[in-house]
Amino acid sequence: MSRSIALSLFVAISTLSAIQASAFDPAPDGFADMKWRSTKDEVKAVMEPKGAKPVKKWETPSKLVFDYGKLAGMGVDAWDIDFSDGKFWRGVATFSQSAPSERIFDVLKKMLSDKYGPPKREWHKPLLTIWTVDNPKTRESVTITLHPRAFDDARIQLDYQNDEMKKHVRPEEDAGTPNPSGL
Repeated sequence: MSRSIALSLFVAISTLSAIQASAFDPAPDGFADMKWRSTKDEVKAVMEPKGAKPVKKWETPSKLVFDYGKLAGMGVDAWDIDFSDGKFWRGVATFSQSAPSERIFDVLKKMLSDKYGPPKREWHKPLLTIWTVDNPKTRESVTITLHPRAFDDARIQLDYQNDEMKKHVRPEEDAGTPNPSGL
């Protein structure tokens, strides 16, 4: 009797876990309307309608940088878009400080949690939240990181990276060029 109850309980818990996991979206196929593996020209075409302005002096063979624009209805000060072998694999948006950074963080965290489920890892000092989202159809995963910008803590950054593509990024492509303008 107890063995059949244990088995029934296991099946019920497994079923509920599968239902809960399927309630959330699979890994995104890109970032901010830019599809993974897009070319620089395709990314530029997506960024222009967002009001983003290219910053040519920070452009490298593996990076595009833009100032301004909008994401999730909020102002963005800077965008860093990374490429490997000419294909988009990582995007970072630094949000404008139009509200206290904790408020922006909380709004974005709720939006991401509603869409992808609870974060996989979370630290509160400094604020750092990480989601790892799988897409069973493409067999790819995406790591989404929400955190204060490393060198000033005043603005929030949202970072999406395609983990499968990251495996093939050469070190010189991953280093990129920082944007010292602060925007």
